[in-house]
Amino acid sequence: MSAAEKASKREAQADTGGSVHRRYALSMARLDDALTAYRAGDLDRAMSVLDEVLDADPRNADALMLAGLVANRRGDLVVALRLFDRAVRADPEHDAAWTNRAHPLAALGRLDEAEQSVREALALRITPQAASLLLRILLAAGKSDLAARDGAKLLGELPEDGLLAVLTGQALLHLGRPTRALR
Repeated sequence: MSAAEKASKREAQADTGGSVHRRYALSMARLDDALTAYRAGDLDRAMSVLDEVLDADPRNADALMLAGLVANRRGDLVVALRLFDRAVRADPEHDAAWTNRAHPLAALGRLDEAEQSVREALALRITPQAASLLLRILLAAGKSDLAARDGAKLLGELPEDGLLAVLTGQALLHLGRPTRALR
């Protein structure tokens, strides 16, 4: 290959990289638009933007997760669950998708699956949202012993989390340990 051909190939590769970068930047800007619409309660607009993003990139885990949030807020739990499932398949390390997947599962009464989904999220990253959701699911499932045990462990990671402390105390009260709940 001549020097001119090599230079032309490098330019083409650089242009492809630039094109990928531009598509990524456009996708991120569109996700910001969708998130703004979602937060404003304009679910139709959010879904319209997300449809555009997903048409261009059907495996965009962030777009899939946000679409799942829209479906969940609309009360379409089965669609929400499918979207969250697609998000975690697209990116198994997307802790927010694992956390949010638990919401429709719990609402559908599938508490063991909801618990497992939140545990997947917590294995990736401990967040206050996932920690308190786990305890709420455990309490709803009548697993106060696990809620107390896991709450104590999670409070070690998130000592300033007031909701987590309340939920742990609630679990201890269910177990008949009021003095421990007050600590």
